[in-house]
Amino acid sequence: MKHSVRKAMDLAVVGVAVAFSFDPGLQKCQEVKIVLGAVGPIPFRAIRAETMLRGKKVDEGLISQTAHLATEEARPTSDIRAGGEYRREMVRVLTHRALKQAWMDLGEGRTPA
Repeated sequence: MKHSVRKAMDLAVVGVAVAFSFDPGLQKCQEVKIVLGAVGPIPFRAIRAETMLRGKKVDEGLISQTAHLATEEARPTSDIRAGGEYRREMVRVLTHRALKQAWMDLGEGRTPA
């Protein structure tokens, strides 16, 4: 997921990518990768957020906690396109959306509202 000032512009204000797998028998997250872009010098993985989700049963509360933890890992700077605090909030929003969408795409998203 990418948030940019204009749709025609290729530069992201914030970018979030999520890869997700789960154990259908246990209904738990097996593996997750969360990558944050434009909130540090280079794109990087939100390792602490990934660890929070891995091995747990996914629900709306856990998705929200994971998204919040991802914001703590981001180190955005302010520039002409956006301020640091705005970028941090967009990390939370986009991480939440990306995790929820990935969960829904797996067909197990019946739990999150």
